[in-house]
Amino acid sequence: MNELTPGPAGGDRTPLRLLVITAISILLAEILIMFLLAVFHPLTQRMEALLDGIVLTVLIVPILYFSLFRPMTLLIAERRRAEEALQQAHHELERRVEERTGQLANANAALQAQIAERKRAEARLAESEALAQSLVETLPQNVFRKDLSGRFTFANQRFCQSLGRPKADILGKTDFDFFPPALAEKYQNDDRRVIAAGKLFETVEEHQPPDGQKLFVQVTKTPLYDTHGQAIGVQGIFWDVTERMRAEEQIRAQARLLDLAQDAIVVRDLEGRLQYANQAAERLSGWKAAEAFGRKATDLVHQDAAAFEAAQKQLLETGAWSGELRLVAKDGKEFIVFSRWTLLRDEAGQPKSVLAISTDIGEQKKLEAQFLRVQRLEGIGTLAGGIAHDLNNILSPILMSAAMLRLEQSEAEIEQTLTILERSARRGAEIVRQLLTFGRGVEGERVAVQLKHLIKDMVKMVRETFPKTITVSAKAPDGLWPVLGDATQLHQVLLNLCVNARDAMPAGGHLSLTAQNAPLEAADAGTPPEAKAGPYVRLQVTDNGQGIAPEIIEKIFDPFFTTKAFGKGSGLGLSTVLGIVQSHGGFLHVRSEVGQGSTFEVYLPATPEAEALAAATAPVELKRGQGELILLVDDEARIRELSQMLLEEYGYRVVGAADGIEALTLFAQQRHSINLVLTDLLMPLLDGLSLVRGLKKMDPQVKVIVASGIGSSSTLQTKLSELEALGVTTILAKPVSVDKLLNALHDMLRGSE
Repeated sequence: MNELTPGPAGGDRTPLRLLVITAISILLAEILIMFLLAVFHPLTQRMEALLDGIVLTVLIVPILYFSLFRPMTLLIAERRRAEEALQQAHHELERRVEERTGQLANANAALQAQIAERKRAEARLAESEALAQSLVETLPQNVFRKDLSGRFTFANQRFCQSLGRPKADILGKTDFDFFPPALAEKYQNDDRRVIAAGKLFETVEEHQPPDGQKLFVQVTKTPLYDTHGQAIGVQGIFWDVTERMRAEEQIRAQARLLDLAQDAIVVRDLEGRLQYANQAAERLSGWKAAEAFGRKATDLVHQDAAAFEAAQKQLLETGAWSGELRLVAKDGKEFIVFSRWTLLRDEAGQPKSVLAISTDIGEQKKLEAQFLRVQRLEGIGTLAGGIAHDLNNILSPILMSAAMLRLEQSEAEIEQTLTILERSARRGAEIVRQLLTFGRGVEGERVAVQLKHLIKDMVKMVRETFPKTITVSAKAPDGLWPVLGDATQLHQVLLNLCVNARDAMPAGGHLSLTAQNAPLEAADAGTPPEAKAGPYVRLQVTDNGQGIAPEIIEKIFDPFFTTKAFGKGSGLGLSTVLGIVQSHGGFLHVRSEVGQGSTFEVYLPATPEAEALAAATAPVELKRGQGELILLVDDEARIRELSQMLLEEYGYRVVGAADGIEALTLFAQQRHSINLVLTDLLMPLLDGLSLVRGLKKMDPQVKVIVASGIGSSSTLQTKLSELEALGVTTILAKPVSVDKLLNALHDMLRGSE
């Protein structure tokens, strides 16, 4: 390609170059002419010839130029242009060749990279396949593949070992070559179902290897497809689960035993979520284990979340907890259990769950309540003579005051007589209230109870019922802590101890009731091991009677133990005291000396932060009505008349009815005018409960207040419960004081105005 390369840039194309060519052409022409003249003319004629040659040259040169040299020049120029075009084409070709060469080089490099990456991928794939093959071969499970005809196309080492054959003896054969015909037929039917369904198949089934020992195996099979999505066989894996099946059967057997247990047994995690419940727990709570699984206990039966958390805290601290729980079943009914919680731990010793075993003690509580009521009635029976005497003392001034009112008296004397009447009536009502409340034995919920109020009530009862030869004193500080307890049961504790003291002083003596705050430490002398450190209230009942002999002091709390003559006592009084005190988390101490008297110390856990149930309140002005119309229903004419006079005096309008039937008639006639119905509960013809039902049918929004005498019959308690279910929220106990009646009317009609 170098011979086509031009010389110096543009030199052949200048006028100088053309002039040189012309001169050379003339010179050549001159030489040619001289040569011709020399041949044809003598030497003498050379000069002439020279001149003639010049002339000829002038004539010939143009001819030669136009006929020979000009075409040659044009040809040369054309050739130069062709050479230039050729060079440009050459340069363009070289550029394109270089560009294409670069592209080819890049493509080649990319191809080489792809080839290298493909080789690496193939190497990784081969490594992965080798690893997968190695894993499958060494799996402890049996892995196999079969084609559509049921012939084995792959079997791992474990599968070969289970059949006791080398791989070469397995591949290409079917289940019929290794298993009993019925079992082989089942396996192949399963294979066909898997391929037809086109999805995974799992089951636990019996398997019988060639050694004849039957096993349970977990089997998983899936269809096998080619690259076009066509089924070409089945692949599967199975492993021995015989031990697991035996363990599960053992667990089921144990669960059946747990279901036979009468106690409710549950397991929950540390967050309180249910993990297991036996049938007794289902029966007691009303929740099926399946629907309760995973739900928190506080959402199922534990309504008091604070008490549950407190028990849970003690469980985590000590590893165990036990105590009584009041729970709520699915249908809303309360039930009571004695529950024992145990903290379960994992292999590392970390808490993982809670085992709770609960015994239904509802019937036991009912029997205890009946026993306590019998014992209370026995206590009341011992006071019967004194009560009768005291009631006579109350009735005497009432009768005399009634006679005095018939006489002519001054206003001051009438006021004094009325005061005596009112005080005597209140005193009699208080005795009846105490006796009925105590005698019926209605146990309430554990609330903050101020013992000094119970002591005050007991002092009144002792003074009114004990022989006058026994004096009584009481002392309780104003800052006495309240205790969390059942007021009725604590009242019974006081009564039993006081009766016991009375019997120890047949000739008379002094009875002392005191209470004081007593914070205790666990290491305090005399504190029983089960007592917890904390704030207590110490209640002391002291007498100066006969005392207790040392040889029997340890037996006085035993049921039915008594030193009294036959028929004088059951021996249950002090036993009942101990049971009640212990159920409140307290304990007892006894100090006694024969001939000097005895002191019973009752320690009850205190709640310093709680408010006392009863507190003295300043007298308030009685609330008046604003002309509201009251339907007053009572079968006792005198009570109805006096109540009507009282209500009208305090700003109410009253329409009276002698029974429920008359009341329904009046309400139907004046329902749009009557603002409130005040009715007695126990009446002939139609009682208060039936009346309320009828009123609610006529007007579901009717406002009702019910007054009821205190009683202990189950029928009365049922009626009171049904009234609450009907929406009657205000039930007054007879006899009703004026302030309570007026306050109840005001609150029902105008709320907190």
